[in-house]
Amino acid sequence: MNVSNSGCSFATNAMLKREDEIELPIVMLVKGVERDCRIRGTIRRESAIDDKPTNYGLECFDDDRKILLGIKKFVESQKAANQHKTTK
Repeated sequence: MNVSNSGCSFATNAMLKREDEIELPIVMLVKGVERDCRIRGTIRRESAIDDKPTNYGLECFDDDRKILLGIKKFVESQKAANQHKTTK
């Protein structure tokens, strides 16, 4: 999953269409504890490659941007921690 300031991308086998409004559940492991959150938004793009799950771009509703920014911050901190481990 990739996260930006206004949305995210995700892959699924579900058949979605552009302009579909969805609620995307996300489970993150934070300090050993599962944290559930949901972001709502509109499908803005789709990209299918062969038999792999379709990659969708979700533009989040304004009300969920705060949740999205929290997820983005968490994902970036995990990437930084993993990069730090691999450079040692």
